[in-house]
Amino acid sequence: MSNRPGMALAVAIFAIVVIGLMVTGAFFAATQEYRIGTNTLVQTRSLSAAEYGLSEAMSLWSSTQSSIGIGQTDVRSFNDANGGVADVRVTRLNQTAFSVVSEGRTGNGVNDAARRQVAMMVKLRMPQMSYLGA
Repeated sequence: MSNRPGMALAVAIFAIVVIGLMVTGAFFAATQEYRIGTNTLVQTRSLSAAEYGLSEAMSLWSSTQSSIGIGQTDVRSFNDANGGVADVRVTRLNQTAFSVVSEGRTGNGVNDAARRQVAMMVKLRMPQMSYLGA
């Protein structure tokens, strides 16, 4: 073998570059994993807030919603325990049908904010009873 001056330096620099690329790749993967986890959490919380708003609107149903005119909308806002906000719109479609739409929002900034929307159709059935009295 012939003597090659500087070869050990080239191999060492190459090894340092490879190790640096591996560290950079691991750092990038960890950052992406963190962002995915945070986004999933915020999305789940916004869906939870929207479902909470829908549930609260149904549990607090009153004559106010039943008495709105056809085509009119009643809007309410609810706050859940996780800091989410749900805006619920109840729209009367006809004599017995209502559209209930809840939009849940969570997050406090541009990078970690999310909105989700859930809806349901509600049909009121009023009982028809005839009382036979004495």
